[in-house]
Amino acid sequence: MTSDPLEMTAAYIDGKLNPAQVAELEAYLREDRDRAKAFVRQAMLDNHLTDLLHEQNVEDVATDLSDDSHFGTMLDATVDSAPAFVID
Repeated sequence: MTSDPLEMTAAYIDGKLNPAQVAELEAYLREDRDRAKAFVRQAMLDNHLTDLLHEQNVEDVATDLSDDSHFGTMLDATVDSAPAFVID
């Protein structure tokens, strides 16, 4: 991958990648299931934080994110239902 994976992931989540960059990221994620899981984890974390900050106070956010077993279960379920390009 020619671009920084973390920057590409953040840009993807924010909808700022052009079609060529999306294709590059998809190819990168197809190469390794652990990469795909990390991508899904980052996307879930971003989404979860956004939702929590809109609905709850910061203390509740910290409590939710400190429960690794809950987050791990959510991660596994999300990876299992992720689009095929992410985990193939």
